Amino acid sequence: EPDLSVSNIKVYPYKEDTYDSEEKIIGSWFGKSLYRRVIENLVFPTLNTNGVEIFDLGLIGITVTKLECVSKLTDGRSLVLPYQSQTESCYIYEQGGKILAHSNAEVFNGATNQLVVEYTKPTE
Repeated sequence: EPDLSVSNIKVYPYKEDTYDSEEKIIGSWFGKSLYRRVIENLVFPTLNTNGVEIFDLGLIGITVTKLECVSKLTDGRSLVLPYQSQTESCYIYEQGGKILAHSNAEVFNGATNQLVVEYTKPTE
């Protein structure tokens, strides 16, 4: 029978995630520093299916490891992007240090977004 007494339980320290609008080093990614940046209250312009720039990170040559977005739509819904239904879709991606969005639905135009980007830089 396993020993489940309190003295035999190992406790691992909990590392709190850091989310900030300022660039922060949050760990490493295959030997490179891993950065995180949060862009709050980012309002989508009029989107289309060709891709529209929504934010310029000002960084060239980065490798994005994670890109998350929660979108508060103009109809009151909150959705995690990418989103796909039978009638609506929206997704985001990074290209050349810029974040772009594609959508086929007007409800995403003017949506307020919380964007989390994690990345490495080419010089490290």
